Amino acid sequence: MQETGSEALEHFAVWLLERGRRSDAVAAVENIPQPYFSEKSEAFGHAFHTAQAGYLIGRMTRFVRFYSKQMFQELGYSNSDEFGLLAAIDARGKRTKKSIILDQLQELTTGMDMLRRMVNQGWITETVNKSDKREKLLSITEAGRMQLFATYRRLTEIPDVLADLPDDERQELVRLLDKLDRFHTRNYNAQLGLLNEN
Repeated sequence: MQETGSEALEHFAVWLLERGRRSDAVAAVENIPQPYFSEKSEAFGHAFHTAQAGYLIGRMTRFVRFYSKQMFQELGYSNSDEFGLLAAIDARGKRTKKSIILDQLQELTTGMDMLRRMVNQGWITETVNKSDKREKLLSITEAGRMQLFATYRRLTEIPDVLADLPDDERQELVRLLDKLDRFHTRNYNAQLGLLNEN
């Protein structure tokens, strides 16, 4: 009988925990403290639910990419991340390249390549930042706005990743994801600040 994704994940978590267990004799010889908690403990349940949530969120991301890949190609994007950058530039007004790339959780070199391509497509323009002439500010062009409108129209044609969830469940899901996003955005920005200082 084939395991479901949830059962397979649970077996993997149990295997991972079991693998970490060693006999006291081996641990004493190697002088290595051994992490251990019972499968029935609160710690196990917490770790399992975190792993399961990460697994499912990752799968939802892959489903969205699968459903939208052909559409983005037909509209002239190299990938869905390009659309994310273009939408962010439109929503946030004039911003520096670095700030818009980091805001979208992109690697700088990859983000710069995508922005360069969008400039060549005529979707965005660069202007010198008057307050810091070393920087360039990005803004969307009329062609870029038309590209976004065309994309938003086509997005209504792909399968709804939230399937048949009723409105109250959709709202609760969005509320929880927004809460997680705010938490991780604070951590991400704090870590970037530390990285930029070094």
